[in-house]
Amino acid sequence: MADLVFTASSSLISLVAATPKTLLQLKAPANQRVKILGWGVYFNGQNADAQHVVVRLLRQTDDGTMSGAAAEKVDASIAETVQTVARENASVEPAAGSILCRKQIHPKNGYEENPPDPGKEYKIPAGGRLAIEVNAPAAVDAVAWFRAEE
Repeated sequence: MADLVFTASSSLISLVAATPKTLLQLKAPANQRVKILGWGVYFNGQNADAQHVVVRLLRQTDDGTMSGAAAEKVDASIAETVQTVARENASVEPAAGSILCRKQIHPKNGYEENPPDPGKEYKIPAGGRLAIEVNAPAAVDAVAWFRAEE
């Protein structure tokens, strides 16, 4: 890891009720791992009585079919290029692997996780994938983001 910090975020994505959806996936370069410095997801629901959305941070075993998303350097003065591939809005869901975190979030709210202690961050192994997947019981829009380091 060379202190190349970057962010990636999804566009606002409409969720179909009771249908799992990968909002954002990062794929590490083939020859290096990626450290996750933070991640989050936000919803724009209006109903205070709505059921909670299941949010999972998980490893995925394939790419699925998704649109490209930009991975932007935080410090533009760094000459290196971000090698991590960011994808959003799966039309064909990738295969799920291990679940690292599972939350139930009200659709009027959001959730952020920033690792509390150095060394406790999630890491994506070389060539591996990490994603934010949601499953809402009712239609709602969502956006997701990662902050990471190569």
